[in-house]
Amino acid sequence: PAPAGLIGEAGASAQAQDTGQPVEVTSETTETEQVMANPDGTFTLTSTREPTRVQRDGAWVPVDPTLHANPDGSLSPLATAEDVTFSGGGTAPLVRLADGPNSIAFSWPGALPTPTVAGTTATYPSVLPGVDLAVTARADSYTTVRVEHDAAAAANPALAQIHLNAAATGLNLSTDDGGLSATDQ
Repeated sequence: PAPAGLIGEAGASAQAQDTGQPVEVTSETTETEQVMANPDGTFTLTSTREPTRVQRDGAWVPVDPTLHANPDGSLSPLATAEDVTFSGGGTAPLVRLADGPNSIAFSWPGALPTPTVAGTTATYPSVLPGVDLAVTARADSYTTVRVEHDAAAAANPALAQIHLNAAATGLNLSTDDGGLSATDQ
């Protein structure tokens, strides 16, 4: 039997046959999969590589990585699989990922300028001469890109020396083969 409030295969199939319309098998819904009961008694599974929906307040909502400002000035996507926050500028971490009480934050080596926000991307102008830094929220991750505006900016030796500072809460950080691992304490 499906948990309370969820429709299992038998209930969805009966509803689909009664209404002549496909009915979602909500007990099978995940971030990446949706099962529909069809009126002819068959089922259709739609599976995606990246999340297309996330749970918010007990309901499934479409993924929406559009950034919005938080009361503290930081930026967060509206609805993504990851609890990610971007800096609103200053010395706040560039990126913070959280999972309940556990979190990891990556900070730029200096103060960040106030970013311009366009949809899913926050762009921090002139983090180095002629170089902007852009962070983009995705359905289940984020990306960072340096934008070097000219050959002089691209030749800046400081680009080879950029090291983000990592700090964790409730996690142990370790390095392995040049990568960073975060594990539960």
